Amino acid sequence: MPLIAPVLDDRSFDDIFTELRGRIAVYNPEWTAHHDSDVGITLLQLFAFMGESLQFRFNQIPEASYIAFLKLLDIPMRAAGPARTLMRFESKVANGVSLYAGDQVKGGKTVFTLAQDTTVWPLEAVAVARQAQLDDDQLSTPGALAAFIAALPAGQSPVVQASVDALKLAKGKDLRVTPYESVTLAPDGSGPAVDFANTVDGMVWVAVLASPELKIAPGKLADPGTGLQRVAGRALPLAIGVSPARTYPGLDEIGTCTEGAGPALLWQASLAKPKVDGSIGFAPVRVAGDTSGGFTREGVIRLEMPLDLASLGVPPAPPGLAGTGDFPPELDDERAERLWFWLRAWRGDGSRIGALRVLTLNAVTALQVQAGQPQLLGTGTGQPDQRYALASRSVLVDTDHPFELQVEQQGVWTDWQLVDNFDAATPGAGVFSLDLEAGVVRFGDGQAGRAPQLGERIRGRAYTTGGGAAGDVQQLEEGDVACFRYLVEA
Repeated sequence: MPLIAPVLDDRSFDDIFTELRGRIAVYNPEWTAHHDSDVGITLLQLFAFMGESLQFRFNQIPEASYIAFLKLLDIPMRAAGPARTLMRFESKVANGVSLYAGDQVKGGKTVFTLAQDTTVWPLEAVAVARQAQLDDDQLSTPGALAAFIAALPAGQSPVVQASVDALKLAKGKDLRVTPYESVTLAPDGSGPAVDFANTVDGMVWVAVLASPELKIAPGKLADPGTGLQRVAGRALPLAIGVSPARTYPGLDEIGTCTEGAGPALLWQASLAKPKVDGSIGFAPVRVAGDTSGGFTREGVIRLEMPLDLASLGVPPAPPGLAGTGDFPPELDDERAERLWFWLRAWRGDGSRIGALRVLTLNAVTALQVQAGQPQLLGTGTGQPDQRYALASRSVLVDTDHPFELQVEQQGVWTDWQLVDNFDAATPGAGVFSLDLEAGVVRFGDGQAGRAPQLGERIRGRAYTTGGGAAGDVQQLEEGDVACFRYLVEA
């Protein structure tokens, strides 16, 4: 929906006339007859009518006029920002395929540049939420659990009751049991979002599976000879991409806009060998980086698995305890055959993770940017206010994408500094301004900023372009694919 243009002056005829009549006592206190029949009052009404007409026309000033006025004030248009997306890569080979920041891929006809290094493994990830079926108030009601189990379909009721009996036998009769439903999140975002706030344990469970095309059994993936070919002595890196579901908070719910670190996530990986008491064990997983802010925004979590990959796995659960307590949720038969181990994550501050619409493995963030080629812009003329156009418009300038420009002064290429304007520039300062949207470089007039002299060549050494409607490769509405998918091979 387009933004509604602001009304610059919303005063009506009555507002203007009341204001004018109120000034009579200040400028002409002897004038006391303020009747409509008074000639002076009639003139004020005429002025109020004309003023209202002018205000209406003033509010209809077209956008082109605003742009022209802003250009007169040396305020250029803001350049379009680059699109950002998650890209999910797949591989069929056991040795990891390395991708590096700066590598380029295409989404349709649009070029995207990878923002991070990553290694693509022949693995998949499936996130599962154990969503509670009864809340605390319902569980505190006597007989609520028995009534819930009795209302289940005939084939499920005995299985759930047997699981509850086994859990109370193992943990004690006074244990409060919360029934849950396993809800699986589609790794490519093609399904609906899954809310992890209403889970029985506050965790996100992630099953790490072998790729369907990989001809290696999950139990052999840790074998250095026949399994994943990782560098000896180095941890296995995994890149998990995540995208929260869209939310539309009210103005009173929006806090300070910040790109802070967000709540910290704690990660563990399941161990193949059970504990002495038969329960499942977990090993801590090191978080090498997290651009998702603890699942609060779209980003990538980089994990480093334990060096001993052979210790990872899923032990068999005692009868009736599968999916209960610390035992991970159960998968369908096809995925269970490809299961290697489970990851689980939760927030250290105790807050709940919200709804997610994408959680996938082998992910990397990509930006709709391209590196501009070094370009000779022209030769100085010695005149004030010289302007030179770059080969590409919509230039991106920030800490990660600097703009470098040089001028050949007395046969030596000299770096000049980018400034917003020339107000504080001295006559000999080597500075320039840049219209990001138009891709035009501008120099000073000799009094505020040095003007390139006659014959001095000007070149752009390094700059980045991107942004605009071309990055809107597809409409990512609820239910559509939420990340690009690519197949890479060694």
